Amino acid sequence: MDKQRYHREEAPLEDIFGFSYQSHLNLITCTGEFNDEAKTHEERLVIYTELKK
Repeated sequence: MDKQRYHREEAPLEDIFGFSYQSHLNLITCTGEFNDEAKTHEERLVIYTELKK
């Protein structure tokens, strides 16, 4: 298991959602300061997990 925080515009989408030969469950949630203008939080917290057999 690993966790990473990314600025909302710099999250590595291919790493989070891309192809893998293994089974994964990645939890994505918002964190950090709320940006009223953008109506979203400034960061994304991603928890990377891998299915154990």
